[in-house]
Amino acid sequence: MGYRTTSRIPKIAAAPDNSGIYKALYEEAAQRIGCKLTIIRLPKQRLMRMLNSGEIDFYPGFTFTEKRAEHIHFAINGLPSLNVGLTLAEVREVTDYRQLEGKTLLLSLGGPVPDGLPQNINFKTPPELNFHTAIEMIVTNKADFFEAEIAELSYYLKSHPDRERVRFHYHCCGGYQPLLLGFSRQSPLYNSEANPDYRSSLPLSFKNQTHRSTSDSIATRFFRALQRMQEDGSTHALFEEHYGIHPRNFLDSMVTKE
Repeated sequence: MGYRTTSRIPKIAAAPDNSGIYKALYEEAAQRIGCKLTIIRLPKQRLMRMLNSGEIDFYPGFTFTEKRAEHIHFAINGLPSLNVGLTLAEVREVTDYRQLEGKTLLLSLGGPVPDGLPQNINFKTPPELNFHTAIEMIVTNKADFFEAEIAELSYYLKSHPDRERVRFHYHCCGGYQPLLLGFSRQSPLYNSEANPDYRSSLPLSFKNQTHRSTSDSIATRFFRALQRMQEDGSTHALFEEHYGIHPRNFLDSMVTKE
């Protein structure tokens, strides 16, 4: 596994410390198929070249693009992701942006405005909007709503003194989407073959890739181990351990995004 030298706690600490959920997740999946995980930390541009050439087998969290798919196979790693809303604890469940009419929404300066917002809504764009600022503005009634990715926000909030004064809104902001790993199609662990389920009439996506790994390859065994970890609850237990929230709290009734 390759990852850049900088940290993204709790996913991975700064090199040379590789601790975090990525190490725990992929180390267990490797062990389940009789393999050993080796982690290489290098600048990202160099890692991308090595990933494309097969010198590194996979990158632990990778967003699908058509350009990347020329060299990379994308597989679900089992970790969940979704954007959630954050408000004061007493606010009723928000399931639609239209419920924010007349409210004040926090946005990053120059950041994207979510689709579907009502016209009668106020915006505040602090010059340095981070989790600390957002929580402080909400609990002091200077803003009503803040949207962020659940894992990183949960990690920040799990030991925050105002944790009980705020709440998450799970069904407001686009729904669940699986996180992906990127596995090199040039890796010696990946035996490439044409994907019989590929449909040229549909856009390329992680669900519609031109190639797949053969059933007897180590890569396929690795993907299946990750799937079994998700099914038997191991992945969700790791998520709760690292982020302070169990996915059962938000996965019910979620809609998968393409």
